[in-house]
Amino acid sequence: MELIKLITNLLITGHIIAIIYHGIAQLEIKAGYDNTWLNQANMVDEGYVTRYIVSMMASVCSMVSFIIYQPLILPEMVFITLASFINCGFFGYAINELQTIMQNIERPKKNLNREIRIMKRYLDKYNLDRNLQN
Repeated sequence: MELIKLITNLLITGHIIAIIYHGIAQLEIKAGYDNTWLNQANMVDEGYVTRYIVSMMASVCSMVSFIIYQPLILPEMVFITLASFINCGFFGYAINELQTIMQNIERPKKNLNREIRIMKRYLDKYNLDRNLQN
């Protein structure tokens, strides 16, 4: 359940950044700029779904500090910088949460092994029958 929550949070964060990233490019195109990331990707005339997928891919890639399209316009530069900080922080959080989830999966097994060792020491200490130990 925690893993699903983590994946959902990653997708929501990626979605929000992708929508803003796409929106900035759309506003720049309406303002007359022709060197936005949409222009670099030759995506200006593509449908919304295609542009959304590419925006989402760019957003997710910025989570691991890999920028697909070089921002050439100041608003894009500012947004990509802020988004990279946010995404890197969230990616670090996600890695930490993944480690916690894995530890929680292993914890019952470790506890069981510890309890078995304690029980065996107790049986050995009081020289109880070996049949009880198995």
